[in-house]
Amino acid sequence: MRLALDLAAESGLDLPLSAHVGRIWEEARARLPDTADFTRMADYRTTEGES
Repeated sequence: MRLALDLAAESGLDLPLSAHVGRIWEEARARLPDTADFTRMADYRTTEGES
């Protein structure tokens, strides 16, 4: 995700959905070990209004 966001920034693209996914990814990444498969990110999602 970070590589895609970096490429978008270098290209001057504004990708709000990708930026939002990047923020979710960073939040989940803080709770996942580096060895975890990227699909584990779904285990840490929250719905709007949930804490």
